[in-house]
Amino acid sequence: MKNTVLPLLLLLIAPIAVFSQTIDIPRQGFSIQLTKGWEQTEVLENNRPISVLEAVRSEERGDFMTVLVQPTKDPVPAKDRVKTWGAEMAEALDIVKYKCTLKNINGVSWYVFEGKMQDESQVVLYNTVQHYQGYGFTFVSIKQYKGLAKEAKAMMQTVKFSRPGSFDEIGRAFQQFHTDDRTQLKAPQGYRFDTKVPEKETPAYVASTYRSLFKNKSTDAVLVIDNYFLLPFAINVVTDREAMDTLSMGLASRVAARQFEQSQIPYEEISIGPWPKAPVQVYLFQFRLNRPEGPTIHFIYYVNRGTRLDILKVQMPNGMERDFLPAIERWVLANLE
Repeated sequence: MKNTVLPLLLLLIAPIAVFSQTIDIPRQGFSIQLTKGWEQTEVLENNRPISVLEAVRSEERGDFMTVLVQPTKDPVPAKDRVKTWGAEMAEALDIVKYKCTLKNINGVSWYVFEGKMQDESQVVLYNTVQHYQGYGFTFVSIKQYKGLAKEAKAMMQTVKFSRPGSFDEIGRAFQQFHTDDRTQLKAPQGYRFDTKVPEKETPAYVASTYRSLFKNKSTDAVLVIDNYFLLPFAINVVTDREAMDTLSMGLASRVAARQFEQSQIPYEEISIGPWPKAPVQVYLFQFRLNRPEGPTIHFIYYVNRGTRLDILKVQMPNGMERDFLPAIERWVLANLE
């Protein structure tokens, strides 16, 4: 009898986290429960659009939480990246002493970072990648609240992920198209082709890709939209070039592949040849670049229009094609009408 009662008594006296509020953010695909004493607040305008949730425990004490979400090509947290990721965070936050570990919470791998900033503020950061989006849950205590790490851990145990609602918004936008003024190509509803990148409304890795394309003069225009979470991939176009025959398009694809190999970029060919879904002559070059910082998949459509050629180029995190390839193909087909 004693052996049965003792464990029950221990369970009764063990501290149990008390939750006061469940926050559901369906557009970014997650929910979290706040422990007692924490309260959701309005996201500061300067922190938008990346910050999607903010909360405070006590304004007087200076304890607060923020959740940053951004489309990314970064890989899921892994053991061989813990040291590097921790060092990058420490440098970004100007922290000398810190601890960074990899933890599995309810089947999700997280980088967990704990340290103190130069002003002695305590920082606890949880970071993961789900659905090609980076999630950073940051807890800060300006006056070193001793229960911060414990309460952060309790709240993180309640985090649940789901397919982001923004993905459905993108799918709907890629069902209706309009003629873009700049390129005369079809663009999805709400999107446009531009020669300038709206930095605040463009995810960092997409903006970086676009800047590189313009710097190398390898594009005429890039697809943009003034809505941060509706551009998780990069699309750019080259228009009104001289038409090419099948042999020339295949040669151009092989030359590009050779350049990747010479640059020692891990290159994997998927397909090169006529695109069978096209009612007219379209040549598709599809490949994958397996960079350690995040693999990407690429689709290059060569569209012959009599004497001229348009090139439609798509890049996205590897695996994202399972969500968006049907939408991309609808866009390509719309440009063949």
